[in-house]
Amino acid sequence: FLGYDLDDDIPDHSVLSKARARWGTKAFQTFFERIVIQCADAGLVQGR
Repeated sequence: FLGYDLDDDIPDHSVLSKARARWGTKAFQTFFERIVIQCADAGLVQGR
């Protein structure tokens, strides 16, 4: 969903830490909740 191919280099985990510090935890919480909803809608996850 981010546009990376399987053989592309991905950003270091510190990039996410810096972004979280800049944008705040709430933005990341909302982002990940939306991803989980999309996965559930696609039938990739079940449960609560």
